[in-house]
Amino acid sequence: MDVSHVVIGAGFVLNVLVLIISVTWKLSRVEAVLYASIVKERKELDAQLESMRRNFGEVAAALREKIQQFELWSRDNFVRDGQELDKIRDKIESDLKELAAEIRDRLNRNEDRKAR
Repeated sequence: MDVSHVVIGAGFVLNVLVLIISVTWKLSRVEAVLYASIVKERKELDAQLESMRRNFGEVAAALREKIQQFELWSRDNFVRDGQELDKIRDKIESDLKELAAEIRDRLNRNEDRKAR
């Protein structure tokens, strides 16, 4: 083995070391850029989620307010005295009884048709 082979071998090892160091350095830069990008996107996502939470909170508050208004309106317009409420309940009961009788009649007619 002469000097030229040693120089070539040393140059090859040096090139491999430089390549490994440069690849490691470039990967660390890519990692830093990637990390910065992830942090930026995370902040944007957090801001969007906070906005959505705030908007949903406003919607829920508006719904609560509307429900309360409807409850008060219903109380004021439908439950004026017990007699009107009894009349409404009796009317609903009679309507349901008529509907049940009509359904029974139709079912009986269908059973009679099938029996023939």
